Amino acid sequence: MKPLGPLLITLLLSACLASPGDDLEDFEACREDCKVLVCWNVANEQNITLETYPQLAYFSPMPLPNYLTWLRWDCELNCDYECQQIITRERIERGEEVLQFHGKWPFVRVAGIQELFSMVFSIGNFVPHFLGFRKLYHEHRNAGRLQKRMYAQIMFSSAVTMGAWICSTVFHIRDLLVTERADYYMAGATVMTGFYTITTRYYKYYLPQNWLKFSTLTFACLCLYIGHLARLMIDWSYTYNMQANVLFGILQNAVWIRHCFKLFKHYDLLEELAGLEEVEETKDMAEEKLDSVSEVGLKVETQSQLLTPPSTAPPTAAPVVSPVSITAKAKPFATARYHGLVRSPKVYTLVPVMLNSMFILGMSLEIFDFPPFWDLIDAHALWHLATIYPSWMLYDWFIWDVETNVEFEVSKIKEL
Repeated sequence: MKPLGPLLITLLLSACLASPGDDLEDFEACREDCKVLVCWNVANEQNITLETYPQLAYFSPMPLPNYLTWLRWDCELNCDYECQQIITRERIERGEEVLQFHGKWPFVRVAGIQELFSMVFSIGNFVPHFLGFRKLYHEHRNAGRLQKRMYAQIMFSSAVTMGAWICSTVFHIRDLLVTERADYYMAGATVMTGFYTITTRYYKYYLPQNWLKFSTLTFACLCLYIGHLARLMIDWSYTYNMQANVLFGILQNAVWIRHCFKLFKHYDLLEELAGLEEVEETKDMAEEKLDSVSEVGLKVETQSQLLTPPSTAPPTAAPVVSPVSITAKAKPFATARYHGLVRSPKVYTLVPVMLNSMFILGMSLEIFDFPPFWDLIDAHALWHLATIYPSWMLYDWFIWDVETNVEFEVSKIKEL
């Protein structure tokens, strides 16, 4: 079986980097005409012949409004944007497909914001991480010493993720070189810290006896990320950046799956042991009940023989309580409701697998890209929308894991 990483890289790069609109002759002619008419304002003075768009009415006059200049729009960049809109409208009128320009769809600009809904949904992703961080901080204050270490690890990852969504918000407001680089750098940091955190949790590196392993992991992840940044700063490559993120994303998901199924097997064993214990208790209860009923029946029969004359009728059999009825009333294995999703802790251990599957399904929208609805909402925006709910759910699972499972692991160490 071929690995999914190269396939995802190829498809994502073809979706993100291919820009057939950049090569359109009409687009190039439109930009040149706009620069001559609006930016240089020399067409009339030098009798320059404009090829395609000679009417000044096609373009916005200078100077630009303040809100555009505050967002670093200048005349030539504004010409580029307006020509994208002009070419796209003409292609739609001719029944031709909508093309991308500079790796993006021709979104309608709203108050100077290039990708309005991607910005809104990026803020929407920041909110659950911010609220989750507050929950973690509250739990961290009341936790034991070793639980505090695990909470601090998760809080660090949460803080990095919040920073990444801030950079994503700024990047979708205005696509500049500095905002693009910040977005990519922080996205890589999020993937690395996610791998760092789940590896620490799965291998129990937060425990004192694993201090050397924890230090080694910390040093290795730090060196890898610094090397990653240096590689991008020396020779920027979208292909390399995508490969690095996909690699550590796959490693992170692999550790997540192992951790969840390890907990699943643990709780499955607990349920089996609890079931056996309940069966034994039920048998003991049934035997005690049968003994007590038999004694009561014997006493009643003796008293009736003393108080009443003998009868030829056969004696009445004592009532028997079926063990099955007692078993039916036996208390089930301790359960709890988690977010209204499941009632069993065994099933709840698999919630991160479901949430990561939702992340992957949301990312698949990037592969099957499509022109934006109403010139505002594309697959990338919907991907950001799809990651809001899983992010919210994951923090409560982390708290449950630390309070229940990490505490259990710590208690075993204390008993030794």
